Amino acid sequence: MNSKNITSNYKKLNIDEPKISEVPKSQVDNPRANTTQKKYQKQIEWRRNKVRELLIRGYSQYEISNILHMSQPTISRDVNSIYQYIKN
Repeated sequence: MNSKNITSNYKKLNIDEPKISEVPKSQVDNPRANTTQKKYQKQIEWRRNKVRELLIRGYSQYEISNILHMSQPTISRDVNSIYQYIKN
């Protein structure tokens, strides 16, 4: 999408065009980037909560990776993140 189309869209909607310095580059290229990032963060939060819950129940990392259908390194990273959160 070029800048002329963006400018004309703002005029059609009768709203002020934001200054380029106010909008992160990722949102200029992809206006849905912020929403996508929020969804991604929610997915990570959900997964880490599930990993924590299964750890509390006594499951091993291997068992958790099989239950959640995720790789062992991903589960290991989540466990390390959980422990770092507890330390702080």
